[in-house]
Amino acid sequence: MDSQNNLSSFLDDQRNRYGEFFWYETRKLPDNRTLFVFMAEKMATKARTLVKSNEFEIVSFEKDERFGNFFTIDVALIKLLNTPSKQEYESITEESYISEQPINLNNDLIKGELLRVFRPVGQKFFAVVVYHNFENRAPRILGRIKDLEGLRQMKVKEFVVSGEKKDFIDYCRELEGIPYTLGGKSKKHGFDCSGLTQEIVYKTKDLWLPRKAQWQAIVSQDISQDGLQQGDLMFFREKGHENIDHVAFVFEPQQGRLPVIFHTKKIIGKAVFQDLNSAEWLKDWEIVKFGRVPIFA
Repeated sequence: MDSQNNLSSFLDDQRNRYGEFFWYETRKLPDNRTLFVFMAEKMATKARTLVKSNEFEIVSFEKDERFGNFFTIDVALIKLLNTPSKQEYESITEESYISEQPINLNNDLIKGELLRVFRPVGQKFFAVVVYHNFENRAPRILGRIKDLEGLRQMKVKEFVVSGEKKDFIDYCRELEGIPYTLGGKSKKHGFDCSGLTQEIVYKTKDLWLPRKAQWQAIVSQDISQDGLQQGDLMFFREKGHENIDHVAFVFEPQQGRLPVIFHTKKIIGKAVFQDLNSAEWLKDWEIVKFGRVPIFA
């Protein structure tokens, strides 16, 4: 009974916190136990700590590939609605968030991305988890879409190659001047910092990086400043902050000095080449890591 009460209180708390964005599903298992399916693994993990009974199995749509089907995006751009935490929102936007209501944030999904899509019972929307090439080494973006328009179902879990392998230098120059857009990763809509790196790595290496700067740092190989090469990544955080909040490409290494980078940042407003040695914004930030995207993920 304690387990049931704990779980019931947990469900009420999540409903109050996330409102219409919260969903879970229950199913009866052949052995008569109850299966709970939550959207996020973080939520399922919390529920497991509250339930000390063998009557329940608790899983997440995020991790359990029994739920949903694989799709790829066949159109240039669709919008994914997700709900980042207050901390995530503030680190991305560099703005304070005061409201207690869940934050709704649109993220671009672009042609070729691999998704797993699932429609929870009784819901009008489809739940989505967006894949990258690094499996469980880094988290994945979760969200929802209203319909399957622009998606093509896959027979198996398989990444689609871009079909237009681009030269790194040429593609950076092509994207120079594209406006900064929170949640953006397309020429049509604009880019944020990690959307820009994700797009360029996909089009030049046929690899999907994780969506967020902090996650991209997790899967990047550590290198020294002396060993920097064009196309490497640099990760930054604001002074006094714990999390990585910004990522940039090394465009031109400079011996004994910081490199010229290619990046986009809200305070700049667009994708630019910039010599870090004269970057005003850097006085309030610190370099956390120099990284290299592995050739094989």
